[in-house]
Amino acid sequence: MDALYYAISTMADFAERYRDAKQAAVDALVDRASEVNEMALGAETGAAVAAHKHLADALRWEAARRAPQKWGEKASIEVTGKVDMDDPAELAKRLAFLEALKGGSSEEDED
Repeated sequence: MDALYYAISTMADFAERYRDAKQAAVDALVDRASEVNEMALGAETGAAVAAHKHLADALRWEAARRAPQKWGEKASIEVTGKVDMDDPAELAKRLAFLEALKGGSSEEDED
């Protein structure tokens, strides 16, 4: 294994080919999962369908673990709303919340 790391660190073209090969292997897992899903369509029994689904899920999980940026679950958070910054009470609540987030104390706590 030391020879592999040495080759990766000293030969840029080898490192690029190695990275491409690893990505191709992960892509092959996803391709195999698609094939297994298609096999489930022709399965004779419910148990066979379940087995194919389990295998396809395992292949997709492995791909997501090896290449999370490409095959992992994407999470996004959308925050919407309106804050009336002219309302002194609302502004005080927001400032106290921000202080609590950063671990400090607001002026009201110091009294």
